[in-house]
Amino acid sequence: MKQTILHLVICLLALGATACDKHSGSNLHPKGDEAADTLRRLVVVYMAADNSISSLADADVEEMERGAQSIPDDCALAVYLDNYTDRGTPGILLIDKANGKRTFKTYAEDPVSTDSAVMERVLDDILKGIPAKEHALVLWSHSTGWVPRENDRKRTWGSDRGNEMPVTTLAHVLANTGIHWKYIFYDSCFMQCVEVAYQMRHLTDWSIASPIEIPGLGAPYDYIMPHLFQAEGFAHDIPHAYHEHYENQSYGVILSSIRSSRLDDLARATATALDTLGSVSTNSVQQYGAYTENAHWFGEFYDMASLMNACLCPADYATWHAAMEQAIPHRFATKRWYSMYSSINARLTDPDHFAGTSMYIPTEGRTGMNATWHQLDWAGQMPPTIIIIN
Repeated sequence: MKQTILHLVICLLALGATACDKHSGSNLHPKGDEAADTLRRLVVVYMAADNSISSLADADVEEMERGAQSIPDDCALAVYLDNYTDRGTPGILLIDKANGKRTFKTYAEDPVSTDSAVMERVLDDILKGIPAKEHALVLWSHSTGWVPRENDRKRTWGSDRGNEMPVTTLAHVLANTGIHWKYIFYDSCFMQCVEVAYQMRHLTDWSIASPIEIPGLGAPYDYIMPHLFQAEGFAHDIPHAYHEHYENQSYGVILSSIRSSRLDDLARATATALDTLGSVSTNSVQQYGAYTENAHWFGEFYDMASLMNACLCPADYATWHAAMEQAIPHRFATKRWYSMYSSINARLTDPDHFAGTSMYIPTEGRTGMNATWHQLDWAGQMPPTIIIIN
């Protein structure tokens, strides 16, 4: 009888411990089997959505759940969701083929998801709790590339109730994880700047993003889901599928993939080309962002290839272009796209010189932006020149 009671107590304690583990997310394999093999790839989606696009985050999570059957058996999606509609109960969702969507962990407090300590804690919870051989990262929120607002509020990546994260801080947080990501896919606006990709060059093999404002609905996750887990070819297929989805819709998109291992070569080629440049006419240069009264935190975001074509003679441009092709091999654009700023001609104006990646050059009259730009690693590779825009 004592043995029976003791056995019952042990079972109840074990059950309680299991329930506690499920709530905390500690060492919980997404297939529900802690003894199961380590995943081949874990794709982490970090959604800082406690902002004006909160409802769109809910729609994207539904797309991810619909796409679960396209996730390979040895892979999973871990989604950190902090949105306005669920304020007070942010948490981590697990999505895989066997179980669909389920809760991995909830947080009692409502964190500021663009705070570096919060992001480090969330990524630590995911990476330690879900063992995987390789990792990829999707960053979902508002963003404006590397550019600060004039009043020093940073809205480079992420927005949580007005709190934002500079690109340099983001790079520091990701470095602290100790993970080298197969790719970082930014499902947010203006993040495909060569300056951002260069800042992240030691942290990921590929940077996949858009140099423009993306449609509010963002990536069609059910459509691109198989490509998120490809062993090879994802750098082409993720942006290609994303672009294909919007090709015949009223909201267009530009996307490209930057190969980190070739960025130093591109930096050297660009620095050489700009070394003696004193002024340049940008009248015919493809522009993705502009300094306007309504958007005073944006700078002159020029397409990198279009700008370099304006700066160089044909022979020098051909030399530079060869380096660009190696660093940015995959580039896709619809003929038009959406922009909420009327000063931007939101159409492809220079398709013959197209990098699908923006670039800034220090410009007269942009003292604050020039100072911020000079804090970035890319700027450290460029000649210390102020360019006159004609």
